[in-house]
Amino acid sequence: MDGYVLKTGDLFLFTDGDDRLAGGQAGLFRQDTRYLSRLEWLVDGERPATLHTWTDGCTSRALMGHPLERKAAVSPYAVEIQRRRVVGEAFYEEVRLVNHHREPLQLKLRLVADADFADMFLVRGYPLQDERPPVARETSPGGFRLDYQGRDGVARFTRVRVEPEGRVEDGDLLFELSLEPQASFIVRVRVEVGEGTMPGPEEAPAGSAGTPRSHGQRAAAGPLRPLDHLMADEVQRREDAEQAWLEATTSVEAPDEDLVLLWERGRRDLLSLATDMGDGPVPTAGVPWFAVLFGRDSLLAAREALLLTPALARATLFTLARYQGRGHDAWREEAPGKILHELRRGELARMGTVPHTPYYGSVDATPLFLILAADLTRWMGDTEAAARLRPHVEAALAWITGEGDLDGDGFLEYDGQGLLPNQGWKDSFDSTVTPEGTLAPPPIALVEVQGYLVAALKGAASLARFWGEPRRGGELEARARGLQRSIARHFSLGEGRYALALDGEKRPVATLASNPGHLLWCGALEQAEGDALARRLMESDLFSGYGIRTLAAGQRAYDPLSYHNGSVWPHDTALIARGMARFGRGEEAARLVRGILDASRALPWRRLPELFAGHPAGPGGPAPYPVACSPQAWAAAVPFLLVESLLNLEVDAAARQVRLDPFLPEWLPWLTLRGLPAGPGRMDLKVEGRGRTVRVEASGLPPGWTVIRPDRGNP
Repeated sequence: MDGYVLKTGDLFLFTDGDDRLAGGQAGLFRQDTRYLSRLEWLVDGERPATLHTWTDGCTSRALMGHPLERKAAVSPYAVEIQRRRVVGEAFYEEVRLVNHHREPLQLKLRLVADADFADMFLVRGYPLQDERPPVARETSPGGFRLDYQGRDGVARFTRVRVEPEGRVEDGDLLFELSLEPQASFIVRVRVEVGEGTMPGPEEAPAGSAGTPRSHGQRAAAGPLRPLDHLMADEVQRREDAEQAWLEATTSVEAPDEDLVLLWERGRRDLLSLATDMGDGPVPTAGVPWFAVLFGRDSLLAAREALLLTPALARATLFTLARYQGRGHDAWREEAPGKILHELRRGELARMGTVPHTPYYGSVDATPLFLILAADLTRWMGDTEAAARLRPHVEAALAWITGEGDLDGDGFLEYDGQGLLPNQGWKDSFDSTVTPEGTLAPPPIALVEVQGYLVAALKGAASLARFWGEPRRGGELEARARGLQRSIARHFSLGEGRYALALDGEKRPVATLASNPGHLLWCGALEQAEGDALARRLMESDLFSGYGIRTLAAGQRAYDPLSYHNGSVWPHDTALIARGMARFGRGEEAARLVRGILDASRALPWRRLPELFAGHPAGPGGPAPYPVACSPQAWAAAVPFLLVESLLNLEVDAAARQVRLDPFLPEWLPWLTLRGLPAGPGRMDLKVEGRGRTVRVEASGLPPGWTVIRPDRGNP
């Protein structure tokens, strides 16, 4: 996505490619509402030129210049403008003008602010025909008040406080400046948004009866604190929160700079993307358009990051459990036990214009919920969390073995009749395509979803044993083994090739795609089958050099710049790499890891986007996909799963074991993890060597724990 994003919690700022908040799709958003659509500075009626922008999580700095007529050796940008932004409990902006002209200057600085309170769907182009209520607007020397009474009955407000005060002119604030050479002028802005009718500080003290729900910190009655103090406090809170996050999560040390930089970028991006909805930090899917709770995305991102921290997995499971389907609602595609696809909290959702309250149109979120619940329990041995999740695990298990199987053949399908015609992770309308380039007729049984089903049944079996039900665990394991045989019988095309799906007539959709690679991650194949699939995935029509293409080059529907038919999604490749390691294909897994790391070198901020183009690897790095979310949760979490793949790492709290079978490529002769979560504690782990010949050192293991690895004659 061409623009800049700052985010903390559920408040985020999205600016355009010139880092401007000046209409279009830019804005300050909270809970699917655009609370600020314009906040723009004009110098003598002109927009300053943006020369450079730097962002980091919730803060940014920009350098702008105001053009002057060139005289002698004076720069055309002799009025330098330094802008600093912070998004925290409120949004802050500080602007400093410096006169680098050699003569005094008389300038008019104008601040223009506006809010349309548009629902996120409207910002993205939803075709709403009804007329929207007007926005009440008031400008004073100290700022702006904007209020909106939505059609959903919810009052929303935006308050813009400005220091120093300006002069009101035509609804804007005007500052008439006289600047000597090298003199400067500073103005600061604080924007607070929320729901309810917000009284002014002279009307009601903070915490008094009737105080509305506000995202920002309400000032206490009495003199208002200066904005520079409030901004400094906000910056300190953000820095303290980041430091606490870094101390609570796993760090990596390695001689490969690409790996370390990608790890640290992902660690900070997950903090930025996380939103606490009452049970701890949950990774929202991605910004700007999907900074909300997603079933599939949040679950996969949390699983990828389990090596980093169990906190995301716990919070994601608990939060999704609260919204688990209880009844039948065709509009929202809800059914008992289903895990939601997407939750929206804006005006259109509350009006019932869109079904996202929540919307349950996902075939894979429910088995992924079971996979994460089992993996978290296995990794941490948390009896309290497992007990709290048990009724939700039982409900999800009932759905994947009941209503989720539309025709009783043992596979999970979707009928293609809902809001989303495709309901797997490749949910674009044309993602389930035949070799002839036509759309496969529904109902659709996706190959990777059947792999998730195998892993979910195995996970449920391990949970049953954890709860003291070994017989039931055995029954679920047997069901999983039977499903594995069915996958091999119905989806295998021979020579390591697997069908993308079964169509409505139960015919294999023989298109070559990345989807079957997830069978490796799920352990849903026998060893020989997994070996053959791994070899096929590494051929040049699927492996671009940067990652596995979503659709093989040469297929009739192949398009390297499409969303799902030839592009590369880092999380897709990372899951496949983890699966290859599970099947003992460490060399291939390491090649995939290297491909992702090579791609990251050419990406802004060393940040993996949602996806990039599927052209072969070459000079300049991968071509960007124009509207990819960045940062995006399951892309941000990729480096943690890549390291898990290189180590082939498993943590088993019940057995008190850390099991690993590392493969270290030539470019990574050693790797150290510090603060790795394991059961009730955290440990340090160092691996050194080459290939399979490696030495492992562990320290800080919980009492009674051991490190287990295959006997390959290693030291």
